[in-house]
Amino acid sequence: MIDMSTVGLPTQKKYSDNTLKAWNKDELIRYIRILERNYDVAIWFNEQQARNFKQMLSYMRGIHGE
Repeated sequence: MIDMSTVGLPTQKKYSDNTLKAWNKDELIRYIRILERNYDVAIWFNEQQARNFKQMLSYMRGIHGE
């Protein structure tokens, strides 16, 4: 999977175990939701890249297949 920090999309930094252990349930739930969103964005980005490559390949085959 791609490192989202390399494509300029917003991501959430990682926290140490001690920091997470100090958080209450509401803070942990909020952080989990952010991580879920980051995951969803990463999946969308990868799927979009696959669609782009397929489209580019079809285009290139059309030009070079004649």
